[in-house]
Amino acid sequence: MLPYQMVFASYTGQDDTVCVPEGATHIGPAAFQRNRYLRDVVIPEGVVQIDDEAFDACVNLEHVSMPSTLKAIGARAFKGCWRLQHLDLPEGLEDIRDQAFLRCRGLEELSIPESVTHLGREALRNCVSLQHLRLPESIRRVEEGLLRDCVSLRSVQLPESLEAIEDDAFNTCTKLTDVELPEGLGWLGRRAFRGCAELRCINIPLSLPSLEERVFLGCRSLRGLELPPTLDFVDPAAFDPLADPTLPPEPDNDAGAAEQDAERQPEASGNVADAADAQNV
Repeated sequence: MLPYQMVFASYTGQDDTVCVPEGATHIGPAAFQRNRYLRDVVIPEGVVQIDDEAFDACVNLEHVSMPSTLKAIGARAFKGCWRLQHLDLPEGLEDIRDQAFLRCRGLEELSIPESVTHLGREALRNCVSLQHLRLPESIRRVEEGLLRDCVSLRSVQLPESLEAIEDDAFNTCTKLTDVELPEGLGWLGRRAFRGCAELRCINIPLSLPSLEERVFLGCRSLRGLELPPTLDFVDPAAFDPLADPTLPPEPDNDAGAAEQDAERQPEASGNVADAADAQNV
C-alpha cells in the first residue's frame, strides 16, 4: 500500500500571504509558479516535499515558513525568487535538488542543516548576495556549478568528509579569498575555481591526483601555491599566467648516479687490494 499523500496542487489567487492547508504532504509541481502577488507563505507540519518549480519565478516572495517534517526541495523550486533574503531550512531536510535556489539574487544568508546529504547541480548558482556558506559534514560532493557566479561570496567552509569538487563549482566567485581543501579530497574538476580573481590562498592536499583544465585560470591574486610531489598530472592551462605556483622538485638523476658510484667504490677498492696481495705472493 502506498503511503498517504495529499498534494497542494495549485494556487492562482492574488493574496500576498498564503497558508497551505493542514493535511497537505506535498507542495505540487509549479503550484505557485510565476505568482507575482505572493510575498509570504506558511507551509504546515506534515509537508515532506516541495516539488519541482513549486515557487519558480515568484519574484516578490520574501518569506517562507518551512515545517520540521520537510525532507526534500525539488529542482528549481525557488528559482528566480529575487526578493527572498533569508531561509530557515529545517533540521531533517535531506535533499536539495538541481537549481533549487538558482538566481535567488537577494539571498544573503543560508544555513545548510547537518541532515542534508545532497546539494544538486547549480543549486545556489547566481545567488549574487550570498557572502558566507558552511557545508555540513554530511556532504561528500560539491556538485557541478553549485556556487557558480556567486560574486559576493567571501568565504566557504568545506567539510572534512568531502571527496569531490565537480566542474565549475566555484567558477566566477570573484570575492572568494581563502579556501581550505580537506585532506582526502580525491577530485577537483575543470574550472572549479576559474575566475576567482581575489583568491589568494588555497592548499592542494596530498590526496589530490591531478589539477584539471583551467581549474585556477583567472585567479590573478594566487601567489606562492605549493604543488605536492604526489600530483600525477597538471594541465598546462590549469593556472592563470600571472599566478606563480611552486612546482615539486624534479628528481636529480646526476646526484642519484653519483650516490650509486659512491656505494660501489669501497667494493672496487677492496678488489684492487686483493689483486695486489695475490701478485706479491
